[in-house]
Amino acid sequence: MDKLTPKETSKGAEEIVLTQIKQDFITPANAIFDYVDMVEKVLNDAELQSDDEIEQIKSSCSKLIDQYEVAFVQNTGANADSSKKSPEEYSELRHNLRTPLNAIIGYSEILMEDYEDDLEESTLEDFQQIINLARETETAIENFVDYIRGESIDPNNDNSSNQLESAEALFKSLGDIEYSITLGDEIKESDILIVDDNVTNCEVLQRRLSMQGWSEGTDYSVSLVTSPAKEKGSVFLKRKNEVWNYLPSLERTIKLPPSMMTQSFMGTDLTNDDLVKQSSMVVDYSHKIIEEEIVEGLNCWKLELLPNEEAT
Repeated sequence: MDKLTPKETSKGAEEIVLTQIKQDFITPANAIFDYVDMVEKVLNDAELQSDDEIEQIKSSCSKLIDQYEVAFVQNTGANADSSKKSPEEYSELRHNLRTPLNAIIGYSEILMEDYEDDLEESTLEDFQQIINLARETETAIENFVDYIRGESIDPNNDNSSNQLESAEALFKSLGDIEYSITLGDEIKESDILIVDDNVTNCEVLQRRLSMQGWSEGTDYSVSLVTSPAKEKGSVFLKRKNEVWNYLPSLERTIKLPPSMMTQSFMGTDLTNDDLVKQSSMVVDYSHKIIEEEIVEGLNCWKLELLPNEEAT
């Protein structure tokens, strides 16, 4: 069987593979933050000095994710540079993405060694998990850079080759199928259970995201992320159907291309496209005030929004 390259696949198949490549990176990278929060709490409770090392790990992870986001936007989809980069430029990209990982691994190992006798085995295992996730992220970086270089994918490789071939076969088969979907009355009122079977995500029990927002009508809005710490300071600006993202650790603003609009927003169940279409919350939902309170001297209301039948 001949080898496959990204350039030889259909657009739909390539988007499937790129989504998987990004997911393979972002899942362990985000999980590092969650495990760092766990060990930080244990260290603080035990009054063990670790502020500098923990901050280095967090800042390195923030920098890593932001650099990857920029590289992904610049090297895929409509924003991809059509001219092939030199081997030196790809090596530099790989090096820049690896550098924060070295800091994450190094400072984690320092804390493990310094407090090996003071921490319970479970906490040491959490530190080891941080290191393992960093190694997993490193592998994802390698796959990403190899893919955007347009390297041939060996069919004997069970991972990348099968993903590409399966995605391509799926889109080819869809062209020959006529289909329709009919829902029975007993199904229409049912709930849909979405199960995340990713091991890393399942191990992390909870993640909180808080934001502040300002809007003018339904066409213009600004959202400022206030927590978790790894996302704090990120800003999303929406102007009609366009979205920009400010990354504080890089002090850069990027425009989200159409290929990224269906991807997860900040690791939540929302997508970037949900932000653009947020005006649908007004027309597609019924609203009810369920609580009133005063926050910092301002009258505030908690709303319950239920989707209208025709919008579901």
